[in-house]
Amino acid sequence: PQIDQNKDFHIEVTMSKVDGVNNYPYGLVWGLQDADNFYRLTISGNGYYIHGKEEDNTWHTLIDWTESAHINQGNATNTLSIRKEGNQVKFYINDQYVNEAEFGKFFGDNVGFVVYNKMRIDFDRILITQFSPEETQPLPEETQPLPEETPSLSEKTQPLFKGSDQRIALVIG
Repeated sequence: PQIDQNKDFHIEVTMSKVDGVNNYPYGLVWGLQDADNFYRLTISGNGYYIHGKEEDNTWHTLIDWTESAHINQGNATNTLSIRKEGNQVKFYINDQYVNEAEFGKFFGDNVGFVVYNKMRIDFDRILITQFSPEETQPLPEETQPLPEETPSLSEKTQPLFKGSDQRIALVIG
């Protein structure tokens, strides 16, 4: 998809850990040029998340391993979301705000998935949405639960790219 990184955007993926170890990461990559240059938000089956970037084949941790009660542990389904707002990227797990970091310029235009160390993950849905500045509306913070009557982001916006019901995975390792 062609994401204009100068504008705000939202990327969301729903995935299910089907089998494998619990203490290795799996999740979403964006700004991907190749296996040596990308950003990633990943979770583990034992309830932790990490954010960082691979630049010129060197890993840089931007948010260290952090435990989160919002991660469904073990063989379970989780939704990861990243949302660029201005010069920040905000991270959500299962529609709950968990953290944010400074936005970093993309290495490339690709979005994908990453799975490490003997796991089977089903990626069920990906949604990529671009916002113009006047359309951007912040998601609620962790202390403000999303009201049931509030439409989801997918109901409010038109996606740039929406995956089909087929299961597709890009594995980098």
